[in-house]
Amino acid sequence: MCTATQDEVHPLAFVADPHLRNLADRLAHRFGGVSLHDSTRTVRAHRLVMLTAGLGVDYVRAARTRVETNDSLAIGVGVPEGLVNWALPESNYVTVPSEPATTLWPTVVAAIEGASSAVHSQARPSVFLSHSVADENLIFPPISALRDHYGLKVFVCADSIEPGSRWQDEIRTKLEACDIFLLINSRSVTKSTYCAYEVGMANGLGKPVRMVNLDESAPPNYLTHIQSVSVPRLLERKPWLNPEDAILDGLLTAVSAH
Repeated sequence: MCTATQDEVHPLAFVADPHLRNLADRLAHRFGGVSLHDSTRTVRAHRLVMLTAGLGVDYVRAARTRVETNDSLAIGVGVPEGLVNWALPESNYVTVPSEPATTLWPTVVAAIEGASSAVHSQARPSVFLSHSVADENLIFPPISALRDHYGLKVFVCADSIEPGSRWQDEIRTKLEACDIFLLINSRSVTKSTYCAYEVGMANGLGKPVRMVNLDESAPPNYLTHIQSVSVPRLLERKPWLNPEDAILDGLLTAVSAH
């Protein structure tokens, strides 16, 4: 792998999610560039290539501040284009399927060699998030990630309504303005009158409804027709995720669905 010196300008610099670092190192060797995860020094490069599978985007965002460049390419590995664009704006972006390493390597190389320098922009949806108060300790860290790392406007009654406001009026106003209604389903939600009220209003307004299941409980009867994202199943399919990351993965999947 090439190492950085302060004055040289590299053809390519690479930053990646922690679990994609080995891929970044191999790409740096392939293209005669530099991989940044082992260096804290600011480097100069003709192009910055950022590799992310979505959940490590906070690391990538921090690392890219150490690269002086006028051209950047974000490659989403197994994530929708919208997520890449929201997390890493002002960059050209492409997506590639999440595949075994033997297949991923040529796919990523081809993406780098074929990418243009045009900058794309995809509008971020505004999200009305409905949940049970009992689940707030689980869901607020992932909600903060949606806001801080992906720039999404997420309305949550618990922290989005000013004290003294007429909360029912606020809920209706935000529901009318939102692009997506997202319910965090759990055992507690089936007992929540307020969640039922919000779902009913969202349906009445014709809003797209998305649902993420925190546990294996069945959704309320009025939502059994909605295909949901299951956090327990994500943990089974991706055992390297911790519960917080699995919830974030589920939220990202839900809000980026067409």
